[in-house]
Amino acid sequence: MATHLEPSPATGGRITAADSRPIVGVGPVTHLGTLPGRGSGGVVSGRFTPLPPAVGSASEVTLLALHTAITIGAQVARIAARLWGLPYLEHVAEQVAAHLIARAVETTGHPNPNSRYSDIDPTTLAVVSIRVHRRADALIIDVWDTDPTAPDALPLDQHITAVGALARRWNSYPVPCGGKVIWAEIAPEDQRTG
Repeated sequence: MATHLEPSPATGGRITAADSRPIVGVGPVTHLGTLPGRGSGGVVSGRFTPLPPAVGSASEVTLLALHTAITIGAQVARIAARLWGLPYLEHVAEQVAAHLIARAVETTGHPNPNSRYSDIDPTTLAVVSIRVHRRADALIIDVWDTDPTAPDALPLDQHITAVGALARRWNSYPVPCGGKVIWAEIAPEDQRTG
């Protein structure tokens, strides 16, 4: 039987097998890909808006909404900055991605850093996705989660406050498959306005 590792809106964003049974024992990384910016519009999962043709490449990873996703997603952003010739953005990319994913995990997943996989109920486990893409001298970091609530309600939480301080700009949008995407654009210090 083929296993489908993409979350489904019908299952509330949980990873399921082809026959809709939850996958048990799937590690934290369920999809890793470098996406072309042309042709398919850079769409792999359908959770993010399509990339414009001018975007050369993007990296997208779908992770179980566990504390480990924070570190993995942050490293994806750091590595993308380095590979795409933006080493001066590595540190801030890592911080922004960590804050966005930490917020997504705290909102939809299991944020306890000491959770054992055997203690987690796979029927309630959600996923989060991160996509990193380059625009000129900037990186855009998108994080999707299953919670449809926009983060613009005051007071802003500590993660969004940190993202606002680190990023040139940020915002969120709802997605048709359910949930929302929070994105942040980071650029060199001399171009940042906030």
